[in-house]
Amino acid sequence: MALKIRSFVPQLITTISIFGFLLGYPLAYAMAFKAGKWRNVMMICVIAPFFTSFILRTIAWRQILADEGPVVSTLKFLHVMPENGRITETAIAVVAGLTYNFLPFMVLPIYASLERADPKIIEAGGDLYANGFTTFRTVTLPMSMPGVLAGTLLTFIPAAGDYVNAELLGSDISTKMVGNGIESQFFKVLGGYPIAAALSFTLMAVILALVLCHCLGCSEREARCHHDGDQAPAADVGELAFGSGHQAIACGSRVAGLHAIHRGIAVQQQVAVVAVRRGGAGV
Repeated sequence: MALKIRSFVPQLITTISIFGFLLGYPLAYAMAFKAGKWRNVMMICVIAPFFTSFILRTIAWRQILADEGPVVSTLKFLHVMPENGRITETAIAVVAGLTYNFLPFMVLPIYASLERADPKIIEAGGDLYANGFTTFRTVTLPMSMPGVLAGTLLTFIPAAGDYVNAELLGSDISTKMVGNGIESQFFKVLGGYPIAAALSFTLMAVILALVLCHCLGCSEREARCHHDGDQAPAADVGELAFGSGHQAIACGSRVAGLHAIHRGIAVQQQVAVVAVRRGGAGV
């Protein structure tokens, strides 16, 4: 039993760390910066599945991924899957079900972090002649990391003890998860109560440790920002924008230079407002 459960742990980690992030981050980014008037519609589409029973959603995925379902039929028609191939009762089906059911827990925290981000600081990256990928890697992604970490934690907690997806979409042989192992020890193994209790306590301890580490990390980050002042990165961006603007004007690009200087002034004004508010709070 332990070997079967442990063999499926990598698929669970892949679900929450790769598929959840790769699907959730672009959706949250589009909702925060690109959706415009469609933002509320996209938000409803993300939340709408919660109005349906979790079990019904999983059963729907069982029908979608069935041997005669649209997904398998299309893959066989394209000769991507052999004629005797199937998706249900495999790790692929369980990973797909977990990703779909818990994706909103990844999207919403990332969206909350991106929505609170100051667009002037992100736009300053373009003023400093950084391309879109560099701006995203050095500015946008670091500012959204609290949401990424929170989303990963919120996804891992329910997925770690999930029982329904592995039971309805998986196999008793190759896709056992901790929840299925606990259920088997409780109801199918004579005298398995001690092992089931031990597995339950271990799962609870691991989740509690992760939550504690996340809370300690957030507290330490907030204390460091309060001690050092979170206006320092913005002030640096403002100074760099000033320098970039003067350099652009010297090189003949007057419009770009004035735009960069304007951004620098806006950022430094925001820094000044934050400093005044903190000074008043301290008095």
